[in-house]
Amino acid sequence: MTQATDRVLSLSIEMCHSVTRTEWDPRLNGSVADRLIFSGSEEAERTAWRIMVKLVYCITKKAGLKDEDFFRYWENVHGPLGARIPRLRRLVQSHRLTVPGDRYRPDYDGMAELWFDDLEALLAARQSAEWKASSEDEANFIDHSKVAYFISEEHIVLDKTEPGVSLGR
Repeated sequence: MTQATDRVLSLSIEMCHSVTRTEWDPRLNGSVADRLIFSGSEEAERTAWRIMVKLVYCITKKAGLKDEDFFRYWENVHGPLGARIPRLRRLVQSHRLTVPGDRYRPDYDGMAELWFDDLEALLAARQSAEWKASSEDEANFIDHSKVAYFISEEHIVLDKTEPGVSLGR
């Protein structure tokens, strides 16, 4: 294995497009991903691991919006706009929960994760009309004075999810 594949501290594993079979890769020891898909060729094995970057926005709802209106708009109106951004590989919204008895007040109402193959894809996406439309729509539900933003790569410290179990809906 190459150093890049040994670095899989979960910078996200994406599957190759040309696949013929699914194999369990014991080198992962189940800690990062449960399956890799290979076409059987050496080239496919070298490219099966794709390190991705994640753009993270921590957002706060616009003053005067009820939680239910904010989350509904974000998911049903803004979400589909964001999903049209070219070269975007994954879009995840994390909606804040209200926990009765929690003594800690949340700093944000939600977090959006936008996954790209690499920085080049992210920078290209930012130049698109779809990115512009999504950014302009934010004024309808986000308080831009209370937003945090960063670009990251994940480093999984613990992953007790079961192989084959989807964590999404």
